[in-house]
Amino acid sequence: MSASIPASSLMTVETVYGKVIGYEDLGTHETKNADLQSIGALSIDDTTRVPVRKFLGIPYAQAERWKRAVPPTPWSEPIVCHKFGPSIPQPQITLFDSFYDPPLLSKPQTNQSEEKGFTVNVFSSPGVKEGDKVPVLVSGIVDGLKIPLNCTRRRS
Repeated sequence: MSASIPASSLMTVETVYGKVIGYEDLGTHETKNADLQSIGALSIDDTTRVPVRKFLGIPYAQAERWKRAVPPTPWSEPIVCHKFGPSIPQPQITLFDSFYDPPLLSKPQTNQSEEKGFTVNVFSSPGVKEGDKVPVLVSGIVDGLKIPLNCTRRRS
C-alpha cells in the first residue's frame, strides 16, 4: 500500500483472473460556472473536486517476446493496482521531430515492456455499482489501425 493513499480509500474488486486493489482519488477540479471557465477567470472557490475510483495497471494478457498474447495466469493474492503499468514500446514522436535530428521534443518512454505491457487502467465514478449501465470509453493500440482507435458500441 502506498503511504500517500489512506486505507479508508482502498477498495478490492474481483476480476476473472483474481482480486485487484484500487483506490478512490479525490479527483480533479470541476468548474461550477461555465461562464467563468470561458473567460479564464477561475479561482479555487469556483471549482469542486470530483472523486474517481482508480484501478491502474491491471494485467489482461501476457506474452513472451515475439509470441502471441494469451490471457494472464490467474493470481491467488490480490494485486495492488495503484500505479500505471508498463506500456508496449512505441516511439513518442512530436510534430517537430521530423525537422530536427536528433528529435527535439520527443522523450524516451521509461516504463515500457514488450512482455509486461498488457495492462489496463480502469476509472469509474464512486456511485457505480455492479449491474449499472454506464458509458465506457476504450482506447488502445490496434493492429495497423485497421479498427478505429476509439470506438463505441451500444449494448442493450
